[in-house]
Amino acid sequence: MRNHQYKVVKVDAAAWQSQADLHQDVALALDFPDYYGSNLDALNDCLGDVAGTV
Repeated sequence: MRNHQYKVVKVDAAAWQSQADLHQDVALALDFPDYYGSNLDALNDCLGDVAGTV
């Protein structure tokens, strides 16, 4: 993907114990806004925003 000018972000899921851990690490790695709702709908919305800014 990097060869095609995509930014690749790695997140280590090995220590995740809950969905909250997933949301916290992904939000941090992708620099989600403070109002990120930490649920699947909010994740979908913010991923769409990230993809739209590239």
